[in-house]
Amino acid sequence: MNLPNRVNKIGKVALIVLGSSMLLWILGVALKPEFLYKPPFNLLGYCAYDVAAYEDYIYTTHNKGVYIQNTGTETTNEAKIKTQGMSNGIAIAKNMAYITGENGLLTIYNVSEPLEPELIRVLNPEIVSVKSFIKNEIAYVSASNNKTYLIDISVIDQPKVLSRIEVGNYPRPLFSHSHYLYIGLPDLGIKIFDIINPVTPIEVKTISNTKGVFDIHTIGETMLVARHSYGILALDVADPQNPKELFSFGDGGEAYGVDANEQYIFVADLQDGFEIWENSSTPKLLFVDGSCVPHALSVVGDTVYLADQDKGLIIIDLNEILK
Repeated sequence: MNLPNRVNKIGKVALIVLGSSMLLWILGVALKPEFLYKPPFNLLGYCAYDVAAYEDYIYTTHNKGVYIQNTGTETTNEAKIKTQGMSNGIAIAKNMAYITGENGLLTIYNVSEPLEPELIRVLNPEIVSVKSFIKNEIAYVSASNNKTYLIDISVIDQPKVLSRIEVGNYPRPLFSHSHYLYIGLPDLGIKIFDIINPVTPIEVKTISNTKGVFDIHTIGETMLVARHSYGILALDVADPQNPKELFSFGDGGEAYGVDANEQYIFVADLQDGFEIWENSSTPKLLFVDGSCVPHALSVVGDTVYLADQDKGLIIIDLNEILK
C-alpha cells in the first residue's frame, strides 16, 4: 500500500473512531437522568458542593471532605476534614457538623474548635447520603437509596435511627416546619409528611408545581424552592400542610440553590451563574455573574458564600455589587 492510501485509510479510521466516541457521548448525555448530574473532575481549584457559615468559619464540602476557613481569609484553607469519598452536604448546629456523602449516612464532627475538628461518629458507613436538616435534636437525612432517615441526635455520640421514609426517586432537600417534614424529590416535587410522632411519619400530600426541586429556603412564612430548569417558586406556608403558591420566576437555567433576605433573593444557578433578584411578588433580575458555576450558596449579612464547581469557595461582598 502506498503512503497516500495508507494516510487516507488512517484518516478514515480516525474519523470513524471520533464519530463513534461523539455518538456514545451524545447518547450518554441524552440518556442520563436530568437530576443525577455529577460535575466533571476539576484540574483547577476544587469542586465544591455545599457551603455553610457558622459563627466565624465557613465550611465547604468537596470530593474528599470539608474545608474549614475563617471568614477573614478568602483563599487559605485553615483546616480540613477528610472523608472516604465525596461529601455532598453539611449542616451545623450546636458546635456539631453533620456531613452527608459517600462516607456514610451521617458523619458527625465536633467543631467547637473549628481548626481542630474532632470525629464523633460515622453512622451507617454503607449508606451514601445527600442532604441533611437539623432541628430539635433530630437530623433529617436524605439518602441515595431512595429513603429519608429521621435520626435522634440528642446523645451526640450515639445517634439512633427513629424511622425511615420510603420516598423513592433520589430525595434531596429537606425542611421541617411545625410538625411537618418537607422532602424534595426532583422528578416528583415536594412531599409533606406529618412527623408529630417521628417514629411513624404519615404522608400528607405532594405539593403541586414543585417538580425539579433542588433546594428549599424559608424566610418567615415564605418558602422559596429552587427548581432546577423551572426556576424559583415561592410558597406561603402559613398553613404548613397546605402551602399556597405566591409567585414564580426564572429563566430556565439550572437553579441549584436559593437564599434570601427581606430585600433580595439569591440564586445559585449552575448554568447561568450567581443571580440576585428583587424580593417582591414580581421579582426583577438585579445582578448576574455568569463566571460562577455554583452548586449552593449561603448568605450571612452582606456576604455571599458560593460553593462553586470550578473555583471551590467564592466570597462575594454585596456592598461591592449593590451600590
